[in-house]
Amino acid sequence: MLGFAVVLAISAASMGIAYLGFERVSAGVASYRNSVSEADLARNIDRELISYRALARYYVVTGKEDDAKAIRVIMEHTSKNGEPRILKACTYPLTAAGCVKRIYTNLAVIDVTPQGLFVIEMIPGLTLEKLQTLTEPKLQLASHWQALAPPVAPEARAA
Repeated sequence: MLGFAVVLAISAASMGIAYLGFERVSAGVASYRNSVSEADLARNIDRELISYRALARYYVVTGKEDDAKAIRVIMEHTSKNGEPRILKACTYPLTAAGCVKRIYTNLAVIDVTPQGLFVIEMIPGLTLEKLQTLTEPKLQLASHWQALAPPVAPEARAA
């Protein structure tokens, strides 16, 4: 009978320790989920800020307010696996169809028109044929296309 009581006490103690350990693991998982959620939010804010800066620059250069209000997308041209991210049809739920006017990627700048997708800028050394292999819908080269130039850092102001 004494042996049974000892086994019962040891079992109860190990279950108590396991319960307290589970609380720590559960708190750790919750903390991890919060940090991932915050990182996603920060990444989205970064993307929105980049988009806002690009639109502000465009408005300052062109003075076209209507164009500055148009929806533009900033994205990587392909997935990590090299698959096209610019597709013929959206795979995500849409909030508004046909509202994107321009796509900025790490390889090109593409205008979205009713007549199709027109490449207006490409990185130097990239051909339309190579870009087409990385893009699902048909691309057309705009008549006014140019090589994509890297941004120029603003000069420091005198104090």
